[in-house]
Amino acid sequence: MRKKLLFFLLMPLLFIGCSKPGKNIPQPQGSFPLTITDAFEEEVTIEKPPVRIISLAPSHTEILFQLGLEDKIVGVTNWCNWPGEAQKKTLVGDINLNFEKIVSLKPDLIVGIRSMQEENLKRLAQMGYKVLSLEPAGIEGTIKTIETLGLVTDRRAEAGRLIAKIKEQLASIKPKTTRPKVLMVLDLDPLYTVGPGSLQDELLVRAGGENIAAETNTPWPQLSDEIIIAQDPDVILVTADFQERILNKAAWRNLKAVKKGAIYSVDPDLISRPGPRIGEAAVEIAQVLGEK
Repeated sequence: MRKKLLFFLLMPLLFIGCSKPGKNIPQPQGSFPLTITDAFEEEVTIEKPPVRIISLAPSHTEILFQLGLEDKIVGVTNWCNWPGEAQKKTLVGDINLNFEKIVSLKPDLIVGIRSMQEENLKRLAQMGYKVLSLEPAGIEGTIKTIETLGLVTDRRAEAGRLIAKIKEQLASIKPKTTRPKVLMVLDLDPLYTVGPGSLQDELLVRAGGENIAAETNTPWPQLSDEIIIAQDPDVILVTADFQERILNKAAWRNLKAVKKGAIYSVDPDLISRPGPRIGEAAVEIAQVLGEK
């Protein structure tokens, strides 16, 4: 059961943080038709603003809603749970897409993330659908994705306002001179945390924390008790209900964070999706770290 929980926590965005951003190169004038170079290094031409959009990524769905396109979205994945209205849309599956349902929705644009559903995106393109595959990596990659989706949907002004809001939220964070050492726990048995190349790591640093897994070479490292004890984090952030288990974990009983009870929950969707809420995510983490 635990492995299944970790799978569903990581799988929707497993490769986003460590992927290289696609070359989302819009035409400078922004007039239709538009030609975009997607994450497959292929040119995709959008003849006119789409009116029947299917989103195959939760982060894309969030962006589209924030751009005011709720009436244009006809289908989303089972993972797309924010905003709440997203779940009222037709669900087209997750890793395993319901192609018959997609066909029935008659989309004129399908947007997805290459590293999440590469084969499905290729198949949909081969079926003749207009498919735009993007690859948001980190905060800057997320902003570029918002720009691109705003461009191809003729929501440039909305995209600009959304980006300005995100930048304002990030700028509002004033890290302390001494950064607290932080362990972010994705799972306990085995222990998975976040490392360089993950969106969570970037948000943690922008929020004023020092990631104790900063020296690892993977976005999703496993750390031993010995390493965690040696690093002795000031704060532990958890993405599930692990507080009691951590407090009762004998090997960790002398950690600063455990002795102070500085163990805080963070929303796993909020901190892992490269979408319109990344500024909010950084602010929330900063607020938590300020309570250490």
